[in-house]
Amino acid sequence: MSNPIQIRLFLGYLLQGEIAIHLQQTSQENRQKWKLEKIFESAYCNDKEYIGFFTEEMPTYKSLKRIEEKIKTQLQLYCPKLNLDKQKIQLFPQIFLS
Repeated sequence: MSNPIQIRLFLGYLLQGEIAIHLQQTSQENRQKWKLEKIFESAYCNDKEYIGFFTEEMPTYKSLKRIEEKIKTQLQLYCPKLNLDKQKIQLFPQIFLS
């Protein structure tokens, strides 16, 4: 029997402030592409929405850095004027019950 509880780590950026503004200001074409391709996954922590990716079960530091770079690259494609150096990436657990 499989475990009904699954814990996964989420790595991403808080979807508010400068990031949210830049995403709203991107072109209509980019917004449609963003929604259709489901570029990022969403997660909520403390009633706040984050965009990023769930990690593998036991990520290494190296794999987390790769995911961080992937997130930054994708965000820069849609928001080229966004300065991600000012933004703080977050890592937190999510618990799933089945």
